[in-house]
Amino acid sequence: MKKLFSTIVILMLLCISANAQKTFVFVVGVSNYHIPGRETVNLGFTSKDCREILDIFKQQPSTYASALTSKYATPQKIDEKFNTIFSVAKPEDKIIFHFSGHGYKEQGGGLVTVEGQPYSFDHLVSMLTKAKAGNVVCLIDACFSGLIKNAIDNYKDQLKTNLTIISGSRGTEESAESPLFGNGLLTKALKKGLRGMADADGDKVVTLMELFKFVHADVVMHNENQHPQYIGPSSTHNLVITRW
Repeated sequence: MKKLFSTIVILMLLCISANAQKTFVFVVGVSNYHIPGRETVNLGFTSKDCREILDIFKQQPSTYASALTSKYATPQKIDEKFNTIFSVAKPEDKIIFHFSGHGYKEQGGGLVTVEGQPYSFDHLVSMLTKAKAGNVVCLIDACFSGLIKNAIDNYKDQLKTNLTIISGSRGTEESAESPLFGNGLLTKALKKGLRGMADADGDKVVTLMELFKFVHADVVMHNENQHPQYIGPSSTHNLVITRW
């Protein structure tokens, strides 16, 4: 009887573990753009941004993290990674996407991947309509990243998830990186905030709105021409992003 009881308990724990909320983190950073004759477009810290954000999330429970940097960060590979995540992320899960690199503002704006290939905000949001996870969070450290709001408006009826964006800047602004700090300004602030400095009420968790308020103040303090944006429903304000 005791052995049977132990077996039942183990099976129950396995079921609980299988149904526990999982977090899928996907980070992309492009430093070397591999554009012949245009070495000046290369960035100094974006791949580093990617690795450091990845390391923070790897320390969180029930988190599965992956990355694409520089020469591997092609539009095709980004799509493939998203599709892999979408195939396993369930409604009780959340997906976190972080990008650090160049952005552009033409034709609705987007992200610049390796070899200068565009990854438009329209395409990014259309990909996210495939997500079944209850929450998708995008942390975008790129110029003109606030432009993603227009793409979200275009696809709002097709999104099956709560989509929240913390962008590094308004749609009309550039995002800076700092040799002094060794990161993009948004990513520098994200690193501090995710590790607990954004925990305004001291409850040992960082919510999305706590994170946004912290990074907004930190970024503007160092660059008054750059204003991070929170784009998302009010229902995600208290979504826990990290525990510390």
